[in-house]
Amino acid sequence: MIKEEKSITCKICHDGYESAPKLLLGFYIFTSKQNVNMNHFSGLQNENFGDLTRLIGSVTHFNHIHLKCHTSAAKAERRLKKPKSEWEGATIRNSFTMCNNWFPISGPLTTPQKYQKGLDKYFQSL
Repeated sequence: MIKEEKSITCKICHDGYESAPKLLLGFYIFTSKQNVNMNHFSGLQNENFGDLTRLIGSVTHFNHIHLKCHTSAAKAERRLKKPKSEWEGATIRNSFTMCNNWFPISGPLTTPQKYQKGLDKYFQSL
């Protein structure tokens, strides 16, 4: 009997935390680094900031995918006759919405080690 997912599911395999509780799910995001002039924010200036601070902004359409599925798809796309980069293929899987990163979601059976692996992927892609 096939379990019906009542929560988020992977864009590729359509499994979620009910049918594949140990697989790490995440969502595609687009991140960009921005310089913010802290002089525009009264009350926030202190010795820790200075005049310019570099921040990271992120946006998402919240399209979910297992890290395993993303990695497999990226590997397959690199072997195509006309290869795609990791994020070119991810943009297609992300409903043609630009993305350049992936952020993990800790599920009910996600081990700290698996979640850390997902966070490492996120920080490496920044």
